[in-house]
Amino acid sequence: MKYQESKPSLEFININLLDIDDDRSGPYPASADEDQRLLESIERHGIGQALVVCKADGNRYLVIDGARRLKALRRLGHEDVPCMVHPAMTSGEIETLRFMLHFTAKSSTKADLAKQERKIASLNSATGF
Repeated sequence: MKYQESKPSLEFININLLDIDDDRSGPYPASADEDQRLLESIERHGIGQALVVCKADGNRYLVIDGARRLKALRRLGHEDVPCMVHPAMTSGEIETLRFMLHFTAKSSTKADLAKQERKIASLNSATGF
């Protein structure tokens, strides 16, 4: 039996910053000091890690992971950024992936986990995911 993927494979491409939208609902806000340190790090060392985005309407993309990097790149005057591109996703799928990416990368409090679980459950029930 031949293996079939349930979704198209990921693409790795450079995308113009003007074509990427940020829904500003990422789970972990940062302080102005943290944002400044990130900006300085990107200025010195480059991006370091591709943004994770999904296809949106038309030729647009929605950032799933990397909103702070996107903001810093815009402030630094960059024109494009390397991205890992997922196919179009429901809001529940986006929040699930965002949670999984952040959960493995940053410590979460019990309150953070509970908040994200409620958000994912709500979005998934609304979209039937």
